[in-house]
Amino acid sequence: MLKYSEVSVGQRPMRSYTWKNQSLIGVSNRLLRHVDADAASAPHQPVYVNFADFKFPVVNGIILSAALALGILFIAAMPRHDMRTAKSDAIEFALLLLLMLMITPLSFGYFYSWLMLPFAVITQRALVERVSSILWWCVPALALLAVGSIFPRGAQLYGNTFFATLLLFIGLSIQLFSFKQKARRAYPTADFHPPGLT
Repeated sequence: MLKYSEVSVGQRPMRSYTWKNQSLIGVSNRLLRHVDADAASAPHQPVYVNFADFKFPVVNGIILSAALALGILFIAAMPRHDMRTAKSDAIEFALLLLLMLMITPLSFGYFYSWLMLPFAVITQRALVERVSSILWWCVPALALLAVGSIFPRGAQLYGNTFFATLLLFIGLSIQLFSFKQKARRAYPTADFHPPGLT
């Protein structure tokens, strides 16, 4: 798993940069380098979906910058320990799962069953708490996933699952930021201990 080169991630040379890998590394290499997005062990017609043809170190710089930006956004969105509630914890855990799905080097379709928790959190926010702003991020993410159901290979070539996960991550990050702002306005003192903290 520690091997990462221009041709493979880990010991999966035939799947590393193909449409099956929906991680940040897989999608970035497919879209930003001239690599076969449908590599297989049998003879086949190569498929290329790249919008640019950057060198491998440049793509790695972009991947590292994007991963750092996502990590910093996650840390910045997290509330202080004394501001945490069960609702903020649910959003935070959902964000952590989304981050793991995007940043892991190899992220195949079955990994995305983990999207159940983020969607459960979003459903609870939208239906029970009447927070409709999260739908601006959830509906496009669902549309991207639906396109993948209709055109599984074609959509995944361009990273539909990754970008759907990214939209959910941004939407839930905004929700957590909003929670922090409301908590600061309601409890401006430093010794904030919200009711229901477990």
